[in-house]
Amino acid sequence: MSLDPGLDAGRTDVHRLAAAARSILACPADVHLVVDGVDDVTAGLEDAHLEMQDHGGRPVFACPADAALAIAATDGRGALLTLHSGLGRPGSPDRDATLTLSGRLEATGLEDCECCTEVRMRVLLRPDFALLSREGHGREDARIRVPLTAFTSPVHD
Repeated sequence: MSLDPGLDAGRTDVHRLAAAARSILACPADVHLVVDGVDDVTAGLEDAHLEMQDHGGRPVFACPADAALAIAATDGRGALLTLHSGLGRPGSPDRDATLTLSGRLEATGLEDCECCTEVRMRVLLRPDFALLSREGHGREDARIRVPLTAFTSPVHD
């Protein structure tokens, strides 16, 4: 999915905007998660590794059940997730896009890890806000809010 139509709110097709945002969620180059009241959500995780998947426009993380992120999810804390595009080749204009999601964390259950005996918590970020942005490259930086109904639409699964 190319991100090139520009992010002009007056002429951007909502469906195409949502598709571009979901593509970034599915294929990020870089992910940053900040959680209210937690200094380091990767504390105690091996190599600061945290698994993430797109489930219908809702990011789902898997982490040890006793990790800071799992505890924050059981508390229903707020979180901000920033994903830099991994679409296209390095250096391509598609890599200039960033998706930012804010919302609340929810603990959605436990699962046994297939590769070890560890029990992992599934943590859902239920978005209440989605923002797609692009860096300038000779024009003003563009930021546009993505309607959540379009972003979470099954059309983009």
